[in-house]
Amino acid sequence: MPRSDGWRPQRPTGRGSPRSEPGAASSFSSRHELSGSVPVDETIPESTILAIREFQTDTPGLRDVSIRFHAGSAEAAAFIDLAPYGYPLSGPVYALFRVAAAGPKRVTVALDALDFGRLGVPGDIRARAEDALNGYLTTRLAQIDGLKIATLAFREGAVEFAGTLPTTYDASPPKPGAMP
Repeated sequence: MPRSDGWRPQRPTGRGSPRSEPGAASSFSSRHELSGSVPVDETIPESTILAIREFQTDTPGLRDVSIRFHAGSAEAAAFIDLAPYGYPLSGPVYALFRVAAAGPKRVTVALDALDFGRLGVPGDIRARAEDALNGYLTTRLAQIDGLKIATLAFREGAVEFAGTLPTTYDASPPKPGAMP
């Protein structure tokens, strides 16, 4: 259903590229360029979030991403391959997690469960993964022009977001072997 103020995400073609939308050749490891700012107060269905091209495009080391949102938490599953990064490890990974807004450009993630295949990941490894994820998100979110998080909450099948988001987005193709 369209918003009453007519706001829609813009889809620039980007730097003379023949692609019809940003992200056509991009993944999480692409260089993302965001600009502008528009106020948003929406409940975003998980189907809309999963339709984001980066979730559908293989990233070096990460593919087949799926996410389910529940009241207060979310579950994610993906196939990872860490061999390109020096770790002889590949297979399915599952995470149960919570996210809380910690500032206008900051969130904190709590990993409640992390499994590799059918094996639970030991608590010390899960804690290290949680620290690394929070560090990555702190850096990545701080770089997004136009982002301001006032409310971020998981609901059954959706994410409630209030704040501002960038109005334009462009992404370049990923560099081979680049981490997101």
